[in-house]
Amino acid sequence: MSRMKRVLTFTLLLLIPTLLAVGLAKAQDEEDTYLRIDYLEIPSDKEYRFLDKETELWKPIYKELKNRGGLVSWRLYKVLAADHGRSHNYVMIHEFTEMSLLDSKELNQSVRKVYPDKPETFYKNLSVYRSVDRSEVWQMNGDLTGSERNRAGGPFLTFNYFETRGMSGEHAELEFGFWRKNHQLRIERGILNSWVMYTLLYPSGESTDYTYSTIDYYDSLEHLLLSPDMELASAAHPDLSEEELEHYFDRTDEARIIILNELLKRVAAVE
Repeated sequence: MSRMKRVLTFTLLLLIPTLLAVGLAKAQDEEDTYLRIDYLEIPSDKEYRFLDKETELWKPIYKELKNRGGLVSWRLYKVLAADHGRSHNYVMIHEFTEMSLLDSKELNQSVRKVYPDKPETFYKNLSVYRSVDRSEVWQMNGDLTGSERNRAGGPFLTFNYFETRGMSGEHAELEFGFWRKNHQLRIERGILNSWVMYTLLYPSGESTDYTYSTIDYYDSLEHLLLSPDMELASAAHPDLSEEELEHYFDRTDEARIIILNELLKRVAAVE
């Protein structure tokens, strides 16, 4: 993809929440949500220490950060399956409602509040067991949850990374139009816990392989085998013929390409 085409695509993606204001699953008065995702590479001989530090030392900090209003949630996942070209084995997701909260100021204050006698030592020892391979910033476009849930989430998830093949925004129209009903039916049947769509904000440019993502949350790994197919699509769209359903499947293939997906298991969280 040329630089100009990628820039135009990225610009359009930033406008998707406005372009789809009527069709978004996210309520109009709901706050924006941003993710900072850290991809961590933890050596096997340090994995136990890493998990111990994250749950015993860092979890109280994230609780304090949440109490201060600087964090919506913090989740740590172990990678169960991923592309062989990606070296990380853990994924850490921080969820915020304001871009400004991505700054470390609030985090530093929370560290000092929880560990007033050793904030410098705390950070100094951090690199001993944790190595961040790379970080990304995403913005949520919309989500689907069960009636009893406030936010999307679950013990297992598939993180699906997509590249749009055009600049029309049709992929988002399909996600929140045709596929939304499919996901909603899967939730009602207990197959899917919840679903979210995100746009990649940073980094961007020629080296970025994907531009948006969806996350499917599951309560059980067995549900991964029950992928959305024609039978489910027919039940979700009883007003559409098989030919019309096949047309929507074809349109989806033309509007986007899946770059990769990863299977993750939640090992710790503050929600």
